Amino acid sequence: MIPPRPGAPIVLALGLLCSLAACSKGPEQRSVILITIDTLRADHLSGAGYGRRTSTHLDRLAQEGTSFDWALSPTSYTRPSHASMLTGLDPSFHSVGLLNYELALRPEERTLPEICGAAGLSTAAVVSNFILQKGSGLEQGFATYDDRLPDLEQVRRLPERSAKHAVDSALALLPSLEQGRFFLWLHLQDPHGPYTPAAHIAEPEPVGAAPERLERALPLGTDQSGYRSIPAYQGVGTERAFEQYRARYDREIKATDQELGRFLDALRAKGLLDTTLVIVTADHGEALGEDDYFFSHCHSVGLDQVHVPLIVAGPGVREGARIAAPVGNLDVFATALEFLDLPAPAGTHSRSLLPVLRGAAPVPEGPVFTASISQRGIALGGQYLRTDRFPAMDTEFWRVNPLNQSTFVPLGTNAWSLAGRQAVPIEPQPELLTRLQQFGAEADAALKALTSGLDTRAIDEGARRSLRALGYAK
Repeated sequence: MIPPRPGAPIVLALGLLCSLAACSKGPEQRSVILITIDTLRADHLSGAGYGRRTSTHLDRLAQEGTSFDWALSPTSYTRPSHASMLTGLDPSFHSVGLLNYELALRPEERTLPEICGAAGLSTAAVVSNFILQKGSGLEQGFATYDDRLPDLEQVRRLPERSAKHAVDSALALLPSLEQGRFFLWLHLQDPHGPYTPAAHIAEPEPVGAAPERLERALPLGTDQSGYRSIPAYQGVGTERAFEQYRARYDREIKATDQELGRFLDALRAKGLLDTTLVIVTADHGEALGEDDYFFSHCHSVGLDQVHVPLIVAGPGVREGARIAAPVGNLDVFATALEFLDLPAPAGTHSRSLLPVLRGAAPVPEGPVFTASISQRGIALGGQYLRTDRFPAMDTEFWRVNPLNQSTFVPLGTNAWSLAGRQAVPIEPQPELLTRLQQFGAEADAALKALTSGLDTRAIDEGARRSLRALGYAK
């Protein structure tokens, strides 16, 4: 938290009065905007201490609200992460499970937009990744679900939508939404590879201590894993230097930040920040050399994969506060519902952070879990531990990544201290590993129950291979 300046009591008192006035706005006036940015590492935001000015507009939003130093996404790929944010459930407990594309969220799942819609709020979404299009199940509860993808990736030629076009679509929706209460989800795709920012987006200028350079050339991989190579879909022309790709990634973040600034400026101009809780986070991060993986994700739950931004601003939210205790970004589910004065369903894993945002309580005690096909992790007591879900001698599982049929390797058990803004490696803590194993047993049972009735004949062979790798299909 930012310390008060000398002579600040009067300012703080006025701030408190303003905060109380904002809190006095009744729930009948409140709205929520959830903004998710694909593949955005928290430690590449300049406001988080990164040595390049990548995020001017997000940094401003953080000063207008509260940011979390150690927010963790529930997994390291797109669909299950978003499903968790919209249901408040760990990926092993909702019907998308730990797969990325093969399974859809089932109609019986109770989602945030469904709860909002039933309470009379307008609901709308603008998504930019084909994995989130209609048919993913994430559209349920949205009266408007804009999944048009007018753009193409420049390498794989897969459909997507640029941040500019996504913000254009969201701004076009605002006039109809702002007539009453609403829930809007805006998803921005640009930091996801291949990193092909517009030519006019310059490399972010240095600020503070510049990131350490890695003078290394990488081969172009034969698969998409990024293991000791550039993923096949990430290859841009003849560029092979690590620093060229990191600079491209930073430029993508800067470009997204500029478009997000355009959207946030429109909210300010309309006065919507006086009544609207704005939540910005990411679905997962991106490897930039950690564990010998480059420019890729989904292979682990290392901090490079699951440490994401979480910035919240709006009425009653403390300005300029930073929270050090770890949280999960699936907590946005319960936080949004409490802000709207709507009841959360029983049995979710989401904890409301609204008292934390208002300065009324610390972060609730308890573990934050992460999971992927290959690993699980736990943050507790200022530490983070991850471990493989399968032993290294299980050669059938480790032979190939069942998510994308590419290189997948055991990484062992690792732990970090989260006491400061930089994670510091430490010896794995036995009590954390025990707690994680207990949760893992519960999660495996839940995942098996969710998939036991699945008719695998109705899904493609890739999904069957993935389910077989997890032990849930024949």
